[in-house]
Amino acid sequence: MVLSKRERYIAVGAISVVTLLAVYYVLINPLLDRMKDLDNKVADRNQELKRAERLIEDSKRLGPVLAQRIAGPLKKNQSEAESQMLKSIADWARDARLTPPSIDKPDRIEKEKEFSRMTFRASGAGGMAQIGNFLWRLHTSTVPVRISEMTLATHKEGSDELTIQLGISTIFLATDTDKSGRPAAPAVAPADAPKEATP
Repeated sequence: MVLSKRERYIAVGAISVVTLLAVYYVLINPLLDRMKDLDNKVADRNQELKRAERLIEDSKRLGPVLAQRIAGPLKKNQSEAESQMLKSIADWARDARLTPPSIDKPDRIEKEKEFSRMTFRASGAGGMAQIGNFLWRLHTSTVPVRISEMTLATHKEGSDELTIQLGISTIFLATDTDKSGRPAAPAVAPADAPKEATP
């Protein structure tokens, strides 16, 4: 069958279009998809790199602060932290002119990653100004301390004589043994647990 010149042009054009479409879908389209996927991965890696750079900068900036905290008020064992807190609470109360506070030693130690936390129960009495002064001294102290709970009560209506009860927590570096070589107190001390016999 002999094609006319016009028909040959149409056939060549159709074959060219089909060939271009085949090349696009077989070669170009997968390459474009692959390029888009690579662009997304590059963007993700750039974000991770920026986060890592921020962490490095924060580490350089905060490392000396943490080292100073560890070398300073942050104690390395339970007995040092306990002594520090007992003295600090008494000093804060004296400086704020509260009545000498009643302080209960912590009955348990809670482990939190590299640190251990213990909570003291303290109560004292005084006027609103004295209690506010005491709380301000606690809040601005360099000792690692946090108020976990607080109760404020008045002795009688219309009186400025108040009683405050606090749960005050502090942290220290977590270790398996304290300075004397004894095991640190357990995180929870059951009341009905049998006592070990001493040799």
